Amino acid sequence: MRELSGSFARAWGRAGLPKPGLGERLKVLLKRNPQLRLKVMRTIRALEKDIRRLNAALAKFEAMEKEYEAKAKEALRAGRENLAKALANSIATIRDYTKIILFMKICFEGICARLKLVFEMGNIMVDLTPLRDIVKIVGPVVAKFMPQVEGSLGMVRDVLDTLVSEMEDISNTITPVELQNEDASKILEALSISIEREADQVLPDIEVELQDAVGHREKIRGRGGLP
Repeated sequence: MRELSGSFARAWGRAGLPKPGLGERLKVLLKRNPQLRLKVMRTIRALEKDIRRLNAALAKFEAMEKEYEAKAKEALRAGRENLAKALANSIATIRDYTKIILFMKICFEGICARLKLVFEMGNIMVDLTPLRDIVKIVGPVVAKFMPQVEGSLGMVRDVLDTLVSEMEDISNTITPVELQNEDASKILEALSISIEREADQVLPDIEVELQDAVGHREKIRGRGGLP
């Protein structure tokens, strides 16, 4: 183990092994996998299409809210209180839906923006985990209130799973793992010593056992038990 680590140190020098950054791994991944690049592009386009749908829904609900407010005012002026109450309830419902759609729109825009960093720049400023968390949060909301835009979220899940898996493979093939600090080096050395001790305990000392067997045989022979 020590000889192996020493050979790596001599090969790479004291500065340590080169570490591929997240951006480098993404560039390698997208360059070597054009199908994945196409998948990311299609997912971005699907998200942009759904964002336009969400914007259209927002505009529709905003127009409905203004219309119902105007009708409610007219009903109050005409003394039709029950109609005004019904319209007020409708306005409250519209506002609730507007908040939900706005939430979905913000999530979709955030996901789309981050995927564009992957596609256009071959880099991303943050870990991919927050993207997966956003999809998990917004997914049930979309399924309940606007299932027609649920398809793009499925595409996002597929892309994220592929990116995470492929990037891990690239990271493992570009360079071996390097110890981060002195503590990690001491831990590895202690583990190596522990493994060597365990091996010594498991593997019998053949030479000692043979000597013991020969001595035991000579004792028996001296007593006349063996020829």
